[in-house]
Amino acid sequence: GDKEIVPRQLTGGGEHHDTAPRWSPDGSLLAFLSDRAGIDQIYLLPMSGGEAQQFSLLQQGVTEYSWRPDGQAILAHSYWKPQDERSASPTAYIASVYLRLDNQWDNKGYTDGRHKQLWLLPLEGIAQRITSEPVDLDQSCWSPDGQQVVFCANRRQDPDLSVSRAL
Repeated sequence: GDKEIVPRQLTGGGEHHDTAPRWSPDGSLLAFLSDRAGIDQIYLLPMSGGEAQQFSLLQQGVTEYSWRPDGQAILAHSYWKPQDERSASPTAYIASVYLRLDNQWDNKGYTDGRHKQLWLLPLEGIAQRITSEPVDLDQSCWSPDGQQVVFCANRRQDPDLSVSRAL
């Protein structure tokens, strides 16, 4: 006969939101996004038991991610601009200037000149930003051998005047 599958709760409730679960290729870890640190970051939950641990520490959080086929790294999307790597300016902004339509049209709000870039997060090692483009990079996917990544981007001269994207 068929064995009954009994659901079990993997993460706790509370005030935070756990979303976008992804199994590691070998099934030993469950990655997911959670806002329990204030902004969405990647957490890893070992299936052998134990608590979920925060894995990513990206300043602007993580919007999407995927496991490399060998399970030894994760590709993450996070907002970034070159000024993020410089020391903070002592003067606060007193006004925002909007020059492009896409600053507000997609419900993400004003990103302060940041664009979604790709980050390589090895399970052992340091997170590394691998792109620095003046456009958002979305919907990334690994090649089966884990040597290449494909993504969508709108690199047109006026990207806010067209929703067209290319691989």
